Amino acid sequence: MPPLTDLQFIDAVNNFCDLKGLVGEIIHRMQGDFRALGSSPNEAVWTMLKSKLESGLKEIANFLGTPTALGFKIPDIIRRFQADIIDRKNLNDADNFIARMEA
Repeated sequence: MPPLTDLQFIDAVNNFCDLKGLVGEIIHRMQGDFRALGSSPNEAVWTMLKSKLESGLKEIANFLGTPTALGFKIPDIIRRFQADIIDRKNLNDADNFIARMEA
């Protein structure tokens, strides 16, 4: 395997060597999943979106340690996602929903 370029090394350090970077990477991955799934929304896609959100939130909670405030808020976040995004079939706002979580 060739050595990392300076840019690749900086990217790895910024995204994987501290808690904020790890959480940001999970959120970025969820947003990518949402965009990929959003090309053809149907009932199965809505279920997958909810599952991806729950999985990402649990992964973040694991990084933060147990118990965390996020761990206790996950059911509420999932309910809000269900009401704001899935029930309204509002796929356009799914990415924004995730971005607001990061702030």
